[in-house]
Amino acid sequence: MRLNLILDRFSLISGLKPEEISRWTPLCIDAKREIERRVKSGVNLNEETEIRLSNCAAALAFYKYSLYSPDSQVEAFSAGNMSIKLSQKEKERAENIWLLEEREAEDILTLEQDFSFRGVVV
Repeated sequence: MRLNLILDRFSLISGLKPEEISRWTPLCIDAKREIERRVKSGVNLNEETEIRLSNCAAALAFYKYSLYSPDSQVEAFSAGNMSIKLSQKEKERAENIWLLEEREAEDILTLEQDFSFRGVVV
């Protein structure tokens, strides 16, 4: 995965300006490493797969950003005659984006919530 793809997607999802992104680059690097660890063995890392993995890493970085950022607590604000109320909290939005990207990449990623019941013969 290329870090610049992750940063571009993170910028798009978060709405942060390029000069603000550098502050959060360590989150993107951590997310990149996490996604690389979760790639299933035997996955062909072609251009399409790289883009999908980069999108997952950006979504994971955004989710972590929403947990760490003090600004993500804003639910409503007013500026002059304009008033905006967010219908969803930023953390919930970030989690939904992350879960969506993770689900869409389940064919190439090991999902953390995977488990199975196995019998034990005594």
